[in-house]
Amino acid sequence: MTPVNVANIINMLATTFQIASITQTPITPFEIEVHNEIRDILQNLQDVRSSFEYDYVLDFADPSEPHGAQIVEYITPAEKEEEDSFEYEECIVDDKDGKVDLSYKRKAIEFWKSGKKARWTLTSVQNSFHKVKSLQQLYRWEASVEKGGTNADKFTFITQYVLQKFEEACDRKSIVHDMNLRLWALEAKKQVDLPEFKQMDVFFHHYT
Repeated sequence: MTPVNVANIINMLATTFQIASITQTPITPFEIEVHNEIRDILQNLQDVRSSFEYDYVLDFADPSEPHGAQIVEYITPAEKEEEDSFEYEECIVDDKDGKVDLSYKRKAIEFWKSGKKARWTLTSVQNSFHKVKSLQQLYRWEASVEKGGTNADKFTFITQYVLQKFEEACDRKSIVHDMNLRLWALEAKKQVDLPEFKQMDVFFHHYT
């Protein structure tokens, strides 16, 4: 790998963004995250011991077909301990894929709680929302919706946000770099409460 002079890159960035003319403001947590991403990229470029170069792309077999998102959920140590101590009961699959999106859950819960004097019965809810299997499931969904969705819901939102930005860039025939993907992911992260999120947790998958 060709050695890189980081000072040259920083000086060019300072010139490009006319640093001297920008008014100083308090540093925000998001700006710290962006700084850390840029720092990591520059440090990787300085690592002249590396003899391999990797080219990562989002590869879709047929651009005309719809794309989906596949998520890999990061589990915190506390969640792992809770999972290990959990006594499993009968598994109820919400649908054929075992997944129900947050929007569907929210609509089902809103309908369930919309009764004038009390919540609608399970049968009434099931007539309009066929993926509902039990009252216990509705209570789980209610708790999930109140928290803004499960980690899987939030990962899916971030993945779909980045994918949308990527497709928009492709439509403009813009070149997309790894840094673009990271920044888009950070933008999406600001919209959901997911402190465990890391960019490497997000992968894109084309459904065939």
